[in-house]
Amino acid sequence: MNNNMKWASWVNVFLGIWLIAAPFILGYSQETTAVSNDIVIGAIVAILAFMRAVAKEHDPTRLNWISWINVIFGLWLIIGPFILGYSVITTAVSNDLIIGVLVVVFAGIRATGRKALRPTR
Repeated sequence: MNNNMKWASWVNVFLGIWLIAAPFILGYSQETTAVSNDIVIGAIVAILAFMRAVAKEHDPTRLNWISWINVIFGLWLIIGPFILGYSVITTAVSNDLIIGVLVVVFAGIRATGRKALRPTR
């Protein structure tokens, strides 16, 4: 069941890598708090998603905790800019909000095994 959902983990690997690169690509690399948050959270999301994507699973639900941790980090990306005080940096906040929502969605899909983005038959 969950084995065919590995694509959701690979999407989160990409999103984590994007978070690491985004401050430099989008031009907010001078904002140290936003950069630090994005690099740390991006690395964690990418590593956890990679671990989940490449795991050989006989019981697909055994590693659901990894995806649930990424859900938490996705939620952090949504609230973090306001707690850390960089909510006035529009580009950084927009990026973190969008990526945060996407990480929550894809990690949630992987954690629950739901085919939320695919039509049911």
